[in-house]
Amino acid sequence: TNQSGELLLKPSLEGMLEEMKASYDLVIFNTAPILATDDTPTLAPHFDGVLMVIRAQFTSAKLTQNALNALYQRQVNVLGLILNCVDTETPDYYYYRYPKYYAA
Repeated sequence: TNQSGELLLKPSLEGMLEEMKASYDLVIFNTAPILATDDTPTLAPHFDGVLMVIRAQFTSAKLTQNALNALYQRQVNVLGLILNCVDTETPDYYYYRYPKYYAA
C-alpha cells in the first residue's frame, strides 16, 4: 500500500501484537530509522522495550539525541543502545592494551 504508516494505526495491530506476545517468548521487530519516518515512534510504544542501534562514526550525537527524544516523548521504554561498526583497530578503542579482548 502507498500509505503503510496508516496500517500501524489500525486496531487490528494491537490484536496482532498481543497474539504474538502470547505465542512467543521473544518477538523482535527491525524497524526503519527512528527519524526517517513516523512509523517507528508510532509502533514503539506497543513494545515492552526498544534497543536502539547506532552506527559508529556515522550517526551524530545530535541525531541520536533527537531520536531518543522522539522515543521518550512517546513514553517508550528504551532498554539500551547498541553501537555497531566500531573500528577496533583505533588506538583509543581499547583499554590496558587488550584490543582483541574487547572486540566482539
